[in-house]
This record gives sequence, C-alpha cells and structure tokens, in this order.
Amino acid sequence: RADDGLPARKQGAYAGRKFEFLDPFLVAGLTAAVRKPSRVFLDLFAGPGRNRSLKGQEMDGSPLRAVAALSHNTPPIPFDRYIGINLNNQDHRALSERMRRARLEQRVRPATVDLIEGDANARAPWVLRTIDAQAWVCTYADVENPSQLLWRTLEALPRGHGSVDLYALFPLNMGWGRMI
Repeated sequence: RADDGLPARKQGAYAGRKFEFLDPFLVAGLTAAVRKPSRVFLDLFAGPGRNRSLKGQEMDGSPLRAVAALSHNTPPIPFDRYIGINLNNQDHRALSERMRRARLEQRVRPATVDLIEGDANARAPWVLRTIDAQAWVCTYADVENPSQLLWRTLEALPRGHGSVDLYALFPLNMGWGRMI
C-alpha cells in the first residue's frame, strides 16, 4: 500500500529510472504536437497510479505524470485526453480514486479522463477508433511480462491514425532480476 492508503505498484530500483526517461519524452512530445488538433495519452497497462520501490520510496506512476504534463509552448499545452486501461480490478479502483483526488487538487489537466477496466489487447483497437485520426497518440506500454503485450495490439496502433508514438518498456533484463 502507498501512503495514501491505496494499492501501489511494487517495483525495484529501476522504477525511478523509467520516469527519468518518460517525463522529458512527454514534454517534448507535447511541444512537438502543438499543431495537432488534439493530444491523447493511451496508457495500455495503467496500474494503480502510484509506484512504491522495494525500499519504500513512492512516486507517481505514468497516469498521474501524464495528466500533469505540459509542453514548453507558450501557453503550455496539456494532453487533451488521458485513457488508462487496467486488467486488474484493484488497480482500476485505485487509479479511479487517485484521479478523483488529483482532479480535486487541480492536478489533472486533460479535459477528458477515460479509465477502462479490461484487457488492453482486447480494448485497444476499440479505444483507437474513438480517437481523432489527426490527433497525436502517445501510447505507453509498461508491461511486467513480455507476453502481456500482443503483436496484434502493436499492429492496431497506427491503423487509421497519422501520428502514433509508442513508448514501451520491455522487461527483458528486468525480468531476470524479478525472477531472482
């Protein structure tokens, strides 16, 4: 559990490192996508929204980072929509509550936040059809096991869209550390 009483994703020392790469990517992407009609963050494996290292350090997960991200433009531009998909019901409920709290604290900048419970591989093609074809879609896939992200899901990402980026954390080396 996290300090806020809700479940947290347990992760090793690498947890902080992955966000050192994600945060600048979000800012750069939003800055570059300034002329797009909209900017969408699609979080295929959203998790509970909070991470806790094995040493007890806590940090916001990708959902809370994405909804707080702003471009370097003047005025700064946020994502217009955040879509988070969770297979795990407990993670889905925790993320829903964290988003509710973040909205009350005015830390949520996208106009629309859609939280979807279900298998990302099954839901992603449907979700993509709800996104404007001219939008920039920043797709984030933080899998815990390579078998979680199916090739057919990756193939579906660019269909009908002109601007889709995939930011995937593929746990090849991390998997060894987790198994030990």
